[in-house]
Order: sequence, then structure tokens, then C-alpha cells
Amino acid sequence: MSLIRRNRMPRATPTPVSDLMRMRDAAALLCLDKSTNRQRKAGTKHFTHVTQGNGQRNRVFLLRSEVEAYLNFIIAAARERNERPLKLVYGTYEKRR
Repeated sequence: MSLIRRNRMPRATPTPVSDLMRMRDAAALLCLDKSTNRQRKAGTKHFTHVTQGNGQRNRVFLLRSEVEAYLNFIIAAARERNERPLKLVYGTYEKRR
């Protein structure tokens, strides 16, 4: 008998990334509550909801590409706001009497 144990199971190939994302994963990625995504609030009204199930228990998924595109849009908008020069306007404040 050999003391080396060999793995007789074939190595699993990595599974491809699914096109769908769970509602709670998308909420965690966007730092929102799961119910906010479900109710289509806080800028998530344009997400496509995909339901899967047999009628008794439906699961709702979102398209991964839409969630990632929205996240990239939020990041780009924040960077643009930070890079925009601050504009100071003098004489716009009047002292009330």
C-alpha cells in the first residue's frame, strides 16, 4: 500500500461567471438594502428583474452587466465631481438687516 493518496476525482473546471446576480449580492455591491433594490428605489429602477422559480418560491435576480455598469457610472460621477475646480463667486452674499 502506498502512503500517498491520490485524488481520483477529476479536477473541476472553473465555472463561467453567470450573467445573473442575486438581489442581495447586488445590494451589497451598491451598499443598499435588499428591499431597496426590490422596490426599485435609489437609482435602481432601470435594472432588469429576472425571476426564476416554480411559482411557489420565485427568486429575483438582476443582470450582472447592468449592476456593474451602474456602479462604474457612480464611480465616474464621483471622480468628476472631485476633479472639477471649485468656483468661488464674490459678492453673492448680502447681509440681512
